[in-house]
Amino acid sequence: MRFTSALAVLLVTVHAHAATTEEHRGLVLAGQVMRNDNKLLRARELLTSCRDATCDDAAAECEEIRRYCTAKLAETKAAIPSIDVDVRDDRGAPVRATLRVDAALAENQSELDVDPGHHVVRASYAGVTGSAEITLESGQKHVRVPIVLDLRRSVQSRPAPVGVFVLETLAGVATATAIGFGIGVQAQVDSFASCKPTCPPSRSSLFTATTITVDASIIVAAISGLAGLIWYLARPTRTHVVHLEEHVGP
Repeated sequence: MRFTSALAVLLVTVHAHAATTEEHRGLVLAGQVMRNDNKLLRARELLTSCRDATCDDAAAECEEIRRYCTAKLAETKAAIPSIDVDVRDDRGAPVRATLRVDAALAENQSELDVDPGHHVVRASYAGVTGSAEITLESGQKHVRVPIVLDLRRSVQSRPAPVGVFVLETLAGVATATAIGFGIGVQAQVDSFASCKPTCPPSRSSLFTATTITVDASIIVAAISGLAGLIWYLARPTRTHVVHLEEHVGP
């Protein structure tokens, strides 16, 4: 029976132009076979072709067949179930996802016509896929099919603490101070060469203080720079949740 049904459909050539009475009969037969097999979407196509194709002969039966197809087409359309797929993310916001009903890609999301029977509806967005199963009977219309997509993603980051910037800034300031006072120490050394051995004690005291400042600045720069580097390398990893539509930084 199924082989005969498939063969009947394959033998029918569907055209929107003039058809013979025999071609109209073939369309009616194929449409009825599809209806009996619950393939209502294919039956709708065949009966639409039967209704729209004009007769190329004078047989009165041709017009009768077309009227019959028109009536059966209306019955078929009324019997075709439809679903409304409602895709939302984990926060309840609507998502414009790519839909598939069984293996077929669906272009319309608001309302989909399907054949009676069991179906698997899949929704995909940004690499996330959700699905729902539903069984429909003839005549069921606008059956809601909810699908929830979890668009959350766990992101790990290692932000630098504020203290790291403070320590590295301190190291930079101390380095600049050591360089500045070091230049001053060199200038004082040169001046000592011109006044030895009669240099005043005040100049010696100033030289000592400047030298101590340079040494202290170098120590501060080294300690704060090293501490900032260690703190930066040992900073903890933090995990937070973002949604796929949000920008995810490095």
